[in-house]
Amino acid sequence: MIHNVSLGTITQQLIDDYATVSTDNNPIHLDKVYAIENGLPSTIAHGMLIMGLMVKALEEKIAPPYTITTYDVRFKAMVLTNDRLRVELEQMIDPQIYAIHTYNQHGEMVITGEVTLDFS
Repeated sequence: MIHNVSLGTITQQLIDDYATVSTDNNPIHLDKVYAIENGLPSTIAHGMLIMGLMVKALEEKIAPPYTITTYDVRFKAMVLTNDRLRVELEQMIDPQIYAIHTYNQHGEMVITGEVTLDFS
């Protein structure tokens, strides 16, 4: 079974707030002019921000209690300000393992990975 969860729109305010709490103030995340001058189409979201939102989506569809024992992802594309994201979760043959993928509004996979849960 495949579960889909909307992460909504990634706003500049969300990125700014994450930069504040994470202390990752790299200007590619915070300064649109700087980002564009350095070859990016706009500011981009922090990878760890999106990974955290993916865990929130997991918890929305698979209620704790459990412990995440592994969480392996590969970044496939940048998440830009104003991207609308959707997480897709699919339980694998082992009931503790889920494929987890995030797509933008264009259907482009931006992150792919796998998460293992321990329910004991």
